[in-house]
Parts: sequence; structure tokens; C-alpha cells
Amino acid sequence: MTEVSKAPAGRSTTTGMLGPAELEALIGEALEAARNLGVDQAEVAASHDVGLSATARLGDVENLEYTNDRGLWVTVYK
Repeated sequence: MTEVSKAPAGRSTTTGMLGPAELEALIGEALEAARNLGVDQAEVAASHDVGLSATARLGDVENLEYTNDRGLWVTVYK
């Protein structure tokens, strides 16, 4: 049975995924930091990907892999 806890707004309680509101907040914080540093232009992207892959051989599961990747990319122009 999956334990369900109270999650922050925008976050799934069962997967821990960052929701659109949280990703948008991260992007806003990165843009604000760039602005405070005096850059002329900045581009920011954020993602949170979750996946599961399985391989089987001769009817048996050979490999089961769970991935949980988060990324924040910032490009600044001065």
C-alpha cells in the first residue's frame, strides 16, 4: 500500500513529481538571480522526468530500472 502524505502545492503525493507551478517558481527564481547579477538576457528551462524500463529474456525479467531526473538549465548573455 502506498503511503500518501501531504505534498506541497503542485507536487504529486505518490511520485514526488514537481508540478508546473513548482517548475515555474524555480524558473522565476533563476531569472531573478540573473537579473540581480545584471545580465542583459537570460534563458531558463526546468524539467522533472520519471521513468521505468524493463527488459526480459526467456520469459524472465532481466533488468528493471527506475529513473528520476531533474534539471535546471540557465544561459546568460552579458
